[in-house]
Amino acid sequence: MPSGTGLVDFNGIGHEVRDGRYGFDVRRRRDRPHVVLQLTLDGVGWHEGETTGRTLLPFGHVFLERFPGPFSYGTEGQHYELIFLSLRGPVAEALADQAAQTFGPCFAVAEPAGLAADLQALNREARTGPLKGDPFALSSRLYAIVAGALSKADAARRAGAEGDPLVGDTRRLIDRHAGRRDFSVAALAERLGVSREHLTRTFSRRTGTTPADAIAQTRLRLAASLLRSTDRSLDDIARRSGFAGANYLCRQFRKKVGVTPTDFRQRRWLAGP
Repeated sequence: MPSGTGLVDFNGIGHEVRDGRYGFDVRRRRDRPHVVLQLTLDGVGWHEGETTGRTLLPFGHVFLERFPGPFSYGTEGQHYELIFLSLRGPVAEALADQAAQTFGPCFAVAEPAGLAADLQALNREARTGPLKGDPFALSSRLYAIVAGALSKADAARRAGAEGDPLVGDTRRLIDRHAGRRDFSVAALAERLGVSREHLTRTFSRRTGTTPADAIAQTRLRLAASLLRSTDRSLDDIARRSGFAGANYLCRQFRKKVGVTPTDFRQRRWLAGP
């Protein structure tokens, strides 16, 4: 459903699961010029450029490239899940060029669950929701998503520069498991092989927030994504996003977002948590 504003134009979006080897040599494709942002949700992909060589793309890693171009990408045949966004226009190309200069074509993002939630919500809203038929609102959302991905890449790079792998491991486990109701700070510390006190102290000093708050925020983002992208009941959404029940989800959503989940679902222009 391409639509144009001359700013950032929507070219397509998709959520794919692959269980066999695949790859694309972009040098051989004759696509109309566009930009692709692809995020790994599960498994490991790869990206291979003429000057960068092969880069592995595990969970939470992105490539952002202009098509066509001197590179290829794919996976080696294991289970692989991804979500991608394709866009066109001079602003999209400028964002891709800025990303390449700052991070290279491939980079990790902090809080990948948040980026995934934004993309999954867009996947619905651009086709059937309030963004359909409004190219200017769609252009604004596209810019915000890509700029947000670059902000998350900068946060990931700064976190890595701090030199504490415990922080990165903590974030990755939270992104993977926050949707489980039995996932807690105690369970997180056990998985990491450290005491709860050491984990809380180190994570808080490095990030300015506690592991408990990071888990709660990730759960809110998962719930917001399901509210925007599905018609599931509040009980089902609470269960899938790690909350004890619909009542607790409603209390936390009102406290942190300022509206109830039902209001958020109906007023899709509201910013998410």
